[in-house]
Amino acid sequence: MIFLTRTKIKFEFLSLNITLVILTAVLILSESKDSSFIILVGITLIILSIWLRKLIISANYYPKNFSLFIKIIYLILIALLLAFYAEKILRYYFFFEVGLLPIFILIIGWGYQPERLLASLFIFFYTVIASLPLLIVLLNCTRNLGTTNFLLFHFADFNLSFFNSMIIIVAFLVKLPIFGVHLWLPKAHVEAPVSGSIILAGVLLKLGGYGLILSSLIGLNIFLAKIVIIISIFGGSILALEILVLLDIKVIIAYSSVVHMSIVSALILSELEMGIIGAVLMIISHGFTSSAIFSGANIIYERSHTRRIILNKGLLSLNPRITIFWFIILVINFAGPFTINLAREIIMINSLLFISKINIIPVFFLCFFSLCYNLILYATLQHGQFKSYMNSYKRLNLREILNLFSHIWPGLFLLFIAQL
Repeated sequence: MIFLTRTKIKFEFLSLNITLVILTAVLILSESKDSSFIILVGITLIILSIWLRKLIISANYYPKNFSLFIKIIYLILIALLLAFYAEKILRYYFFFEVGLLPIFILIIGWGYQPERLLASLFIFFYTVIASLPLLIVLLNCTRNLGTTNFLLFHFADFNLSFFNSMIIIVAFLVKLPIFGVHLWLPKAHVEAPVSGSIILAGVLLKLGGYGLILSSLIGLNIFLAKIVIIISIFGGSILALEILVLLDIKVIIAYSSVVHMSIVSALILSELEMGIIGAVLMIISHGFTSSAIFSGANIIYERSHTRRIILNKGLLSLNPRITIFWFIILVINFAGPFTINLAREIIMINSLLFISKINIIPVFFLCFFSLCYNLILYATLQHGQFKSYMNSYKRLNLREILNLFSHIWPGLFLLFIAQL
């Protein structure tokens, strides 16, 4: 177990506070969807990655081959930072793909079950099949535009064909992912260690959203964008309904990530300034909340050694501290009051209704079922009769309290960004 002294805790909180202040300043400066806005979004995602760095490591006990484990974690984060920092579209594509190789190794080397090999193959084939056509289209675009700097794409008068737009959109939607190309994500989350799940949900999925924002500068086919928006909204509603009958905690969290990323893709493809800002807010808030839920789920798993929600009942009687954290995390996740998620929920509804009034039906079901599965997850885990084997349930230690609190309070603190 990672031991944190009081001096180290104070240092960690100071560094996280500084990071949050910088993150807030960057988000306040984000005013329009132009090249400067793209740079600010990249910087924001870099800061989010730096914030989650310590939390990713502290979420685990010392695993086997700890030094190699840490090196792989840092390789993933370096690839992500370079991808968000890249100004050349081909450089972004390179780090966009390289970041998946350490995740592949992480799942195989530190996964829980023999099925981790199948999960790794799912990631590999899903991404390779979608990424090779993307490379060809990007090379063709850079040849026609005469530059590889995506900051100059905004000033070019160039529109992609339906087929080329479909290749670009599908490649990034697989990374998000959305309904229809999401099957690899639950498998990867179930087999990955908690650090791998936090990286996947907290930062790696944001590559797809960032790529969609970049591709919108080129000029995607409008008709195709409308089709994808419809698929995203209805697909997110279907998955939110499906979550209600799932029993594995990690699978529930993974599917909730797909629901959130479906909304992100719809907001970005709407190409509305308000929608883009709402998508960025959702990306940031999802980075905090999803990784917090995975950390909370891992705390339960380390004590009960099962991820079944029906076998983890009665946590309120055993450990009220973790109940408080779960309540706050899930309130933030379903866009409760006084959270940043409430701001992005309002922006999401306004943006999607601006596109078409018909969207009110799937948006209503999406929001309603999202609230339902969060409440069911909380009620099932915290209430009821606990099992006899959970009598020796350990209290939260300092490492776990600090980890959960460092995930939670940014979502509460960043509420005033709704003024954007």
